Order: sequence, then C-alpha cells, then structure tokens
Amino acid sequence: MHDETTRYLRVNAVAERYDISKATIYRAIKAGKIDALLIGKSLRIPESALPLFEIEAAEAARQALNALGHNASASDLDTDDTTAEIRHNAAADGRACLWCGADFLTTGVSHLPVGRSATGSQVFVCITHPQAKAASSAFLNGTEAGEVA
Repeated sequence: MHDETTRYLRVNAVAERYDISKATIYRAIKAGKIDALLIGKSLRIPESALPLFEIEAAEAARQALNALGHNASASDLDTDDTTAEIRHNAAADGRACLWCGADFLTTGVSHLPVGRSATGSQVFVCITHPQAKAASSAFLNGTEAGEVA
C-alpha cells in the first residue's frame, strides 16, 4: 500500500523518464519488474516503485556484461551518471550497442543480437567488435544467456 504522498505516473511519463519505449514499460509491468495499478481503464505506476526498478536494471546489466566477458563494476553503470544511464537505457531498449553505446539509429552501424533485456527487448552489439559474432552465435544457439535491464 502506498501513502498519500506517492505520485502515480502514466506509462508514457515513465517511458520518457528512461528514454525507452512504452512497450518496454508494459513488458516490465507484465514481468513484475515495475509495480502498477489499474485505475479504471488506466495503468498508473507509483513513483516510489522506480528506484527498485533502477537498481534491478543496473544489476541485470552488470551481470549480462560480465557474462559476455566485459567485467563491469558498479561504477560502469552508475545510475547517478546521466550520460551512462541514457546510453544504458538505449542499449537495453535495443537502440544502441550494449558494449560501446553506439546509437544504431544515427550511426547506421550493422549489429548483431546478443541477448534480451529484463523486459524482453532484444539487445545488440556492433558487428565491428571482435567478439560480436561469437556472442551472437551463443545467444542464438541458447548456449549463453545475455540479459540486461
């Protein structure tokens, strides 16, 4: 139960906050990663539920990077660092390279799938990375789980 001071946000507001699609937020709600309330016909997300979502997303990203051979520390995905957070969110939403952060929409770099985010979005790496083909093959063959937030 939430107290009277809790703000409730629309799905669109949460998606904009993290610079990800509304579909990603809906998948996170469905997966139980974000608490939500159905009020009438509208979903509302308690703002107080978001810090836990951020912590879980950062931990999932670290685990996925480590599983793929990139030893990520807490400082690599510091949620207080706006630039790192935006790049991480774009990677988790499949719009940027998981390893270097290159934006696929603006660079046109070819990319390969290497895993799924915690909300179900496919994540990718630039084809130019030496280990990209091996990581993609492992993911596609189901021999290595790659999951980020």
